[in-house]
Amino acid sequence: MKRAFELVEENYQALFNNAFDPMWVHDLDGNFIIVNKASESVTGYTVQEMLGMNVNSFLDEKSLEIAREVKRKLLENKPLEQPYEQRLIKKDGTIAIMMMATSLVNIDRKVVGFQHTSRDVTQEREMQESLSAAYEELKESQERLIQAEKMTSLGQLAASIAHEVNNPVSGVLIYTQLLMKKMNANTLSQDQALDYLSRMESELTRIGRIIRNLLDFARQTKPSLTLLNLNEVLDRAFSLVAHSAEMQHVNVVEELSPALPEVMADPDQLRQVFTNLMLNAIQAMPDGGLLTLCTTKEGDTWVRIDIKDTGVGISKENMGKLFTPFFTTKQEVKGVGLGLAVAYGIIQRHQGRIEVQSKEGEGATFSIYLPVNHLK
Repeated sequence: MKRAFELVEENYQALFNNAFDPMWVHDLDGNFIIVNKASESVTGYTVQEMLGMNVNSFLDEKSLEIAREVKRKLLENKPLEQPYEQRLIKKDGTIAIMMMATSLVNIDRKVVGFQHTSRDVTQEREMQESLSAAYEELKESQERLIQAEKMTSLGQLAASIAHEVNNPVSGVLIYTQLLMKKMNANTLSQDQALDYLSRMESELTRIGRIIRNLLDFARQTKPSLTLLNLNEVLDRAFSLVAHSAEMQHVNVVEELSPALPEVMADPDQLRQVFTNLMLNAIQAMPDGGLLTLCTTKEGDTWVRIDIKDTGVGISKENMGKLFTPFFTTKQEVKGVGLGLAVAYGIIQRHQGRIEVQSKEGEGATFSIYLPVNHLK
């Protein structure tokens, strides 16, 4: 057996010593027989120190289990996925993450040990973890921006919706007073009572719908893709700005395709995009105008949503800045200039795009393209 290991050493020593990556051979019991110079920089041990050690002293419990499984599969001639990852305990107690490739060492057709070739990927793994953490932080920051801009839009809607809710509330109060007055005078017929109650129910249902839409818009939820009809999402978004349009004397035309294909999207985030673009369009028509909402299919790949106004339009110098964070053309402080930047980010994450056409003084059209869902 000793002569056999001498032959192994003669055959492999030159290759091992000149290799850039750590390489070593150990016997069936795990005792090192050959170790190359590159192993010193990874393990912290000298070649001579390693030759007096057992491979198991470098491995934690999980890595020992992996090593035993690798050994078993090789000896039983079973498929082994290589390279595989191992955690190596260095001399100073720190961990080196290694990608290992292992093979059997045979002498005279007899297995006498294992050969390992390894590569230190510690820095790569640390960089991957750092990038992953940075990506998660970026995602969280984006979601915070989305929610912040949503609350800004919500503030703009609040006064208008308060008026809209006040109207049906006033109606319910009037009918309540009429009921009480007629009941006290004993002049209330059953038909009148049912008519008043029906009108009150209708107004309260309207209030409930307004509040429900407002709460749906304001809530903070994790992005969730679902199969949906964009006409319905657009309609619910419009319900939040309808009163603002009415107060600003903006007429609304809906040209929604009845055969619109479904898309995979987050309804809450798309509703935020549509609401923001509609608010911008309404605010761009201070003296009234026409707001057109249009949906159509573009070939077999895209669904297009157009939000078109006849407002003040966008100047050439501002066209290239529209989606820049904190850029705003509004004279009054109505936001912080994040609305279009957030909308752009949302549509990009849906694998879509936003295009803008505008001439100063002639209005603007924002076109949103979203991919058609082809999974049936």
